[in-house]
Amino acid sequence: MKLKNVSSNLWNIKKNVMVKDVMSTKVYSLEKTSPVQKAIDMMGNESISAIVISDDKKPIGIVTERDLIKKVMLPKKDPKKMKIGSIMSENPKKISPNATMLMASNYMKRTNVRKLVVVDDSGKLVGMLSQTDIIQSMNEIYESYKSLLWNPWYPLWIVFVILILYLFTFILRIYIK
Repeated sequence: MKLKNVSSNLWNIKKNVMVKDVMSTKVYSLEKTSPVQKAIDMMGNESISAIVISDDKKPIGIVTERDLIKKVMLPKKDPKKMKIGSIMSENPKKISPNATMLMASNYMKRTNVRKLVVVDDSGKLVGMLSQTDIIQSMNEIYESYKSLLWNPWYPLWIVFVILILYLFTFILRIYIK
């Protein structure tokens, strides 16, 4: 058994999973002149935690549940009288659909965000990537390899790769909390 092979195989898995393979393509968007109440209703009805604010299909901001709580609910403001542009976080962090999941998770950690807006080469909105999306994809990879653990004839290095993926998923779950 060669540990070098284990780490290189794990690295290949991480560097080959692309944002476009993991991102949510159904992204909800509003214009900055929309009332805040519309965002609240949309989040509640669609069970989503963020809405991209766009201008001509290009993201200019993002509104999350945290923004609503901090800027509307806690100060007890009337969401029907407020425009979404007044509470949005401007210039959301963006990433290409061709970036790797590893690059995306490092970017999230470095910029201290939980969601990345995915844009194409022209800057148009094509999706959103959340920490939850990353964890779910790592869990799917783990689950697909887990059955191999029960095969006594499978090479031992695969078992190590699976265990490392499991640990990576476990660490990501801790990181999100």
